[in-house]
Amino acid sequence: MLHFQDFGTDVVLLVGDLSYADEDQPRWTSWAELTEEVFTSKALIALPGNHEIESDIDDLVSFKPYASRYPMMPTVVNEGEVFIAISDS
Repeated sequence: MLHFQDFGTDVVLLVGDLSYADEDQPRWTSWAELTEEVFTSKALIALPGNHEIESDIDDLVSFKPYASRYPMMPTVVNEGEVFIAISDS
């Protein structure tokens, strides 16, 4: 991740599959710790991928683990078989 600092970039765009946590919540934490140094100085724009579809273990709401960690990112609702990105802004 530190190679992003060497490129002089201001923004990092991640298009899906941020952590491959696959319902293993400590993986979300380790990914955040791995990227923390970079994303304290760079803007992060991330879109959820198929690995962020995972459901919360308590209420089975899709994308909840992702949305709770990245509240500024678009979240997704499941409308039948179609996932739709939504934003509060």
